[in-house]
Amino acid sequence: TLPGYFVPARNAPPGPTPAVIFFGGADSTAEELYFASMGMGDRGLAMLIVDGPGQGAALRHQGIVSRPDWEVPATAAYEYLAARPEVDAQRIAIMALSFGGYHAPRAAAFEHRFAACVAWGAHYDLHEFWSQRPDDHPLARQWQWLLGTEGMPATRERMKAFTLRGLVGNIRCPTLVVMGQEDGELRLKVGERMYSELRCPATFKLFTSEETGAAHCQMDNLTLGNEYIGDWLHDVLVRGIVPGEGEAAP
Repeated sequence: TLPGYFVPARNAPPGPTPAVIFFGGADSTAEELYFASMGMGDRGLAMLIVDGPGQGAALRHQGIVSRPDWEVPATAAYEYLAARPEVDAQRIAIMALSFGGYHAPRAAAFEHRFAACVAWGAHYDLHEFWSQRPDDHPLARQWQWLLGTEGMPATRERMKAFTLRGLVGNIRCPTLVVMGQEDGELRLKVGERMYSELRCPATFKLFTSEETGAAHCQMDNLTLGNEYIGDWLHDVLVRGIVPGEGEAAP
């Protein structure tokens, strides 16, 4: 099982509401994601905040390591939400933070019932990204734990499966890619690469150093990132606005 929290929508009209599935990254917990998503409920969005494989209590209490086919846990979360009477199954989005910038697009490339996707800090190819780092990198042992491997040679081999090559163009739902200017040149190239391959209605948001929110996942001004993403999700899920196309037909 995957542990998580369902947070009902607030300030919503009667009837089923839109909802957002929120996964973390490589070392996050559902509890911290609750605070990262504050304000979503006030926009009429229910939240399902989940520890996926390799995350939080799923890893620590059950030993569930990470997996590349993130559409599997994401689809399970979707079907759980869709069965709840207070949720509109046609308006469920997926969002993920940090390394979750791989998780959410990977899931949306296969699970086409998602109504929107947010890559809150893009990732594209884990093995390629880690090729720039030495075996004694401070996070090397963390990744061995997350992936259930021993030693960096085996870990690097396992990382090869975590790639979006040939998959980004399969995403059909409106997608938001969020990056920070001070997140490093390599990460920015990853975000631009992902965005360039999207064939769905898409938005690229780069927070600059001047406006703040320029650190990784806007951790220097989390409220700014939260509000931008919340407004974008409200537009797509509540108002029916398709990015770049204006308001959707009723």
